[in-house]
Amino acid sequence: MVVLALVHKIRKDTPLLGTRKLFYLLESELAEHGMIKMGRDQLFDLLGFHGLLIRRRKRIVKTTNSHHWLKGTPT
Repeated sequence: MVVLALVHKIRKDTPLLGTRKLFYLLESELAEHGMIKMGRDQLFDLLGFHGLLIRRRKRIVKTTNSHHWLKGTPT
C-alpha cells in the first residue's frame, strides 16, 4: 500500500513521529497520487491496524521527597 510505504520512509528518519504530524507531512504526497483521500482518523485506524502507532510515554511526576532531613512523625 502506498500510504504504508510513505509512513515507513518518513519513520526511518524520525522513528517517534506521531500520527498527527505524520498526517501533516503526508498530505502533500497523498495529493500528488490524486486517488488517495485519507483523513486523520482513517490514518489512525490504518496505523493501528498494522501496529504502527507510537505509544505515549508515561510522564512520571515526583511530588514527594521522603528522604529529607525533617522527620514526619515523632518517635
